[in-house]
Amino acid sequence: MDETEWPDVGERILLRKNYLEKLVDQALELPKEWQKDSFTKSSEWHREDLGIYPVGSKRDWNKKSGDHRSLLVLIDIALKKLKARSQPTKAKTSKALPLGVRVARLTEENKALTAALDNAVTDWHEAREALELANKDAITREALLEFTQRKLVEAEAEVRSLTIKLHARDGLLVV
Repeated sequence: MDETEWPDVGERILLRKNYLEKLVDQALELPKEWQKDSFTKSSEWHREDLGIYPVGSKRDWNKKSGDHRSLLVLIDIALKKLKARSQPTKAKTSKALPLGVRVARLTEENKALTAALDNAVTDWHEAREALELANKDAITREALLEFTQRKLVEAEAEVRSLTIKLHARDGLLVV
């Protein structure tokens, strides 16, 4: 598939998030070639058979700002879960992790989810403001359209009136 046929950036990021969350939910592992990649490096992944396409722009692949930040935070969380599963540590070989380790992991995940929630709230507010602006613009355009239609009706009536007056005059021809 040619690069021009790839989904847009937002859809590529959403497809990647869905794929990674599916791996987490089904207790599967990342493909071997991706297991050691960082979050940043993961933006370069490309496997059309999995619906994964590269996201080349650092502006688009940014958890701190940008249009897709909340999805990217969720991708990062899924990647961390998958990496923890594919790279066992000494603590993981025992049946239960020490309480301190579990608390630290849950605290980190809580922070990431809180950041994702904050980003989603920001996105919602931005979308709401854009919608309100679009509604105001639509109302203004509708009023302008009504005004223009009234003026057109008035102009047509004036043209009819002038045409009648012109026909009433003797000796003038209508051109």
